[in-house]
Amino acid sequence: MTKFSIITYGCQINEYESGKFKEVFLELGLEEANEVKEADIVLFNSCSVREKSEEKLMSRIGYIRSLYEERGYPQSIVTGCVATNEEKRIRKVGKESVLLVMKGTESLAERMEKVKETILNLANTEALRMKKSNVFEFVPVIFGCDTFCTYCIVPIVKGRERSRPLGEIIQEVEDLTDRGTKEIILLGQNINHYGNDIGISGGFVKLIECVDKVPGVMRLRFLTSHPADFNKEVIEKMRGLTHLCPHFHIPLQSGSNRILQLMKRNYTVGEYLSLIYEILETFPDASITTDLIVGFPSESEEDFHETLSVVEALRFDRSFIAAYSKRPNTPASRMEGQVDEETKRRRLNELLDIQNNISLEKNLSYVGKKTEVLVEAIDRGKTYGRNPQDKLVEIEGKVAEIGSFVEVYVTDGTFTKLKGRIG
Repeated sequence: MTKFSIITYGCQINEYESGKFKEVFLELGLEEANEVKEADIVLFNSCSVREKSEEKLMSRIGYIRSLYEERGYPQSIVTGCVATNEEKRIRKVGKESVLLVMKGTESLAERMEKVKETILNLANTEALRMKKSNVFEFVPVIFGCDTFCTYCIVPIVKGRERSRPLGEIIQEVEDLTDRGTKEIILLGQNINHYGNDIGISGGFVKLIECVDKVPGVMRLRFLTSHPADFNKEVIEKMRGLTHLCPHFHIPLQSGSNRILQLMKRNYTVGEYLSLIYEILETFPDASITTDLIVGFPSESEEDFHETLSVVEALRFDRSFIAAYSKRPNTPASRMEGQVDEETKRRRLNELLDIQNNISLEKNLSYVGKKTEVLVEAIDRGKTYGRNPQDKLVEIEGKVAEIGSFVEVYVTDGTFTKLKGRIG
C-alpha cells in the first residue's frame, strides 16, 4: 500500500481536519495519488448539512467498492457528519471495501490515531515526511454548536460546543507561521462563543487579539459569526487589530422576521441591519458576505420578497445561497408547509441572478484602483491571489512567487473575481 486520496465535503472545519489526516498519511510514508482510482486508501470526510453531499458520498463509496471488488483496491475510511448517523448504511454500500468508520463527534486526535493504527496494521511504512507550508491555513478554535437552529444538523452530528485551550491555538499558529504561513483563518460554527464553555470571559475578543500579535501573522480572518452574538463592543475591539482583514461573513439566512423566528435565529432583520451598518461605519472598505436559505418550511412569496429586499438594500459582496434541504432529526424537517422543489428552485435562481448582478457591480467598482494581493497560485501563465476583502484576483503573467504580497492595478472584473496587472 503506497498511495492515498482524501475527498472532503462540507465546511472549512472539514477541510482543516482533512489536512490533518493528510499529515498522518504523509508521516507514515504514503504518497498522495493524482486520482482516486490510483489510490490504495481513500479517506472520505463527510458532511450531512446538505442532502446532496450525503448522496454524493454514498455514490463515491459505491464506486470505491466496485473498484475493490474488481481488483482488490482501493479501500475506504469514512469520517465526518454522515459517519455519525449512517454507519450501517455506509457499511452496507461499501461492504468489504470499508476499512474504518469514525464518528464526527469523536475528537480529531482520536480519529487521527485510529487512522494511524489502521494503516500500520495494513502495511509497513517508510520514514516520516515534513508537511509543506501553505500560504493560508484554517485553524479551528471551537467545535460543535449550542445554537440549535431548527434547520441545522450540526449540533446532532458534531456535538455541543468544545473550545480549544487558548495556548494550544497560539502554539499551532506559531508553528504555522514558522513554516511560512502568512494568513490565518480561525474557524468555529459559532466562533463568537469561543471560550464560553471553558470559562474565558470575552473569549473571542481575547483570542483574536492574541493571534493578531503572533509574529509572522500577516493577515487574520475568522469564520463564522452569528449575528445574535456580534455586538458593538466586539467591533470596537477589532478596530485596534493590526492584521485583521476587512471582510466579515455574517449569515442572514432570511430577510423575513417570521422565518427567522421559525429558524430560531434569535435576531430580527432590524438588528441584523444595525450590525452591518455598525461594521461598515467602523470598517468603511469592508466586504460583507452572507449565507441565505430559500424555501424554508412555510416560506411565502411575501417572505421571499422580504429576503430580496434586504439583499438589494445591503448589497452583499457575495452570498452563499442554498435551497432548504430537509435534514433528519431537525425540528424544521417536521414542520408543516414544506415548500415544493420547483418553487425552491425558482426562488434560488431569482435570488442568484440578483446577487450575481450586485457582485459584478461591486467588483467593477475596484476598476482603476490598486489592491494588495497575497499570491496563492500560479497556473497557465496567470497569477492568482486574494485581496484583504477576500476577493479572488487574477493577474496577467507569472509576476510573483507564491506567498508574496503584490500591489495590483485592477483593470476589469466579473461577478466572481477581479482582474488586473502589476503596477
